[in-house]
Amino acid sequence: MIMRTLVIVTVLLGLADTGAAQVVRCKLSVYHVGYGLGGSCAAEAVETPAGSTRTNRSRFWPTGPVDIFVAAKPGSPNPVPGLFFQSNWTDPFQLDLEPIGSGASRAVIRTGGATLLVDEWKQVNRDAVSLVFHLNFAPATRNDVEILQSALSRFSAAKTWNRSGDQNCEGETPDDVSLFCALQVAVTSKMGRYHHAQAAIDVVRAIISEQFRDRYSGHILVDFNNNAKTTAAEVRAVLEAAMTRALSESTGAK
Repeated sequence: MIMRTLVIVTVLLGLADTGAAQVVRCKLSVYHVGYGLGGSCAAEAVETPAGSTRTNRSRFWPTGPVDIFVAAKPGSPNPVPGLFFQSNWTDPFQLDLEPIGSGASRAVIRTGGATLLVDEWKQVNRDAVSLVFHLNFAPATRNDVEILQSALSRFSAAKTWNRSGDQNCEGETPDDVSLFCALQVAVTSKMGRYHHAQAAIDVVRAIISEQFRDRYSGHILVDFNNNAKTTAAEVRAVLEAAMTRALSESTGAK
């Protein structure tokens, strides 16, 4: 197996403009006894951009300094697990290289609820490492467009629409498909593993929340799929709208 390593000094992003990004800077110390790195992060007080586009939204970040632990240094095989934490808040994450098409990749942090762009992940000296990332939700890439195309094709080709879907997709077949499982299969097929915060899925969530706020109370994708008012045509329309938006976000991605 070929192991990719995550070494980022500067990441040039030819992606959709995310406006005035909310930037977090982390300073970490290398633990020479034991393993991993530890330190603290601080968010810059940057004005939130106007408008309500998905990539203008920021991932929740608590006030005050946030502690960070990362399991391995820059140059280690990725994904690299880590944890942001305060006294009453924790947020596990992975540092990863995400393929974006045409052989290129971008550095990202994947949390349970968002994919965030990394500007810098580098060893400053023997004892110190710098991590800089954006709290704004990462724009979709061409891979996300293909994921949505695949999910739409899978849903449209199914003989039966599973109106009682959940997050357990092992029992579903190509002939019996729910919205969540169509997306899960598409993400896993394209990315090699499932990412709950994949931009393609977040775009679908955004479309549903904008157009069908009364169709969910908990899990957006599952609730919308299972709601008695939802039609198959509406599910297809959501995927088509998400594909259009993902294509717009990915314009310029290399």
